[in-house]
Amino acid sequence: MSNFSQKILIIVAAISIVLGGIWYLQREWILQDPAKVTVDPRLEREVHALLEESINADFQKRMTLFFELRSRGREIVPVLVRALNDEHEDVRAFSANLLQYSENAAVIPYLEARLHDESPRVRKTALIALGDLGAIDAVPAIILVLNDEDQLTRCQAAYVLGVLKNETAVTYLVRTLEHDPYPIARQTAANSLGEIGDAEAVPPLIDSLDDTNHLVRSASMVALNRITGVNMGPTKEAWAGWWNKTKGL
Repeated sequence: MSNFSQKILIIVAAISIVLGGIWYLQREWILQDPAKVTVDPRLEREVHALLEESINADFQKRMTLFFELRSRGREIVPVLVRALNDEHEDVRAFSANLLQYSENAAVIPYLEARLHDESPRVRKTALIALGDLGAIDAVPAIILVLNDEDQLTRCQAAYVLGVLKNETAVTYLVRTLEHDPYPIARQTAANSLGEIGDAEAVPPLIDSLDDTNHLVRSASMVALNRITGVNMGPTKEAWAGWWNKTKGL
């Protein structure tokens, strides 16, 4: 083997070692418990100061703070996780919003814990973050939020279950579709059942074509179209007749 070939092999091996080391460090960073990671005290103070500026801030100010904090990268994730326990709901909600973009699965348990937050806004923001992070393991906790006292939080939970597309949620979304007093929650449940695509949802969706709210009826028809691949129109009778003929095939 020539000296040139040997040098090439050495360079390739060195690059492989460096890339492997980077991958290992990234993996170890992602797997670490972010609440236990120590960051530079000055950075922690700076981030907390920016988070506190979000309290009662207007939209423009919050957006400025949002992009400023996002520009700090993943090094501030531990600070944001700890800020989920801040006494002020604006700080907790803002931190959950930022963690939505962390691409770090280790933050999921901390966001899941915020589903029990006293503030509906924090609960909704945590739900959005869990959906964007693809938090399948949080589905059981999200299902419980379908019973939340706040109607918009229930809607958000129903929506996120559709994003995650986990069939475990079908029975509970059907319950929301059939019994939730808030029409938008029923509509969102129908949409999510269509996203999941489980045929178990077909009979209750057919029944919902008689819902008192036109948005629920429309969402149920669209969901039926998506699940079955056919279009029987807006009437319960047409869908029920078709389903009774075809369900055994």
